[in-house]
Amino acid sequence: MFSRLALPRRRVDGTTPRFTVLDRHGRTIRVSTRQRSLDVRSADRWGRELLELAGEGRHVALDMSEVRVVDSAGLGAIVAAAASLRDNGGDLSLYACTPDVRTLLELVRLHQLLDIYNTAGEFLLASDLPAEVAG
Repeated sequence: MFSRLALPRRRVDGTTPRFTVLDRHGRTIRVSTRQRSLDVRSADRWGRELLELAGEGRHVALDMSEVRVVDSAGLGAIVAAAASLRDNGGDLSLYACTPDVRTLLELVRLHQLLDIYNTAGEFLLASDLPAEVAG
């Protein structure tokens, strides 16, 4: 069964976390990004924090429903995170992208590099999680 985790609103250094852990099940972690814009100003830190949160050998399913804008730096951060996770035995999937973000991801063919699902339910059904979790 997934476990729900609470993260602090602010870190010790005063910064706000860019992710919320929705739940974990085995090697799979579902996270939501609080980032509305994944661009040149935020992409580097976003990517580092995602990888720190994921750890090694994890499959990260990322809820992108809050993201409204992605530029080339943001695309680079997504690709770099996916590559780093794969190099360490993990993987990255995206779900709940806004129509504009989904169109961009398909335009640059990221849907050929990683799995992109319309909803969390679609991800859960496609994953290797036990039936009671996906149900």
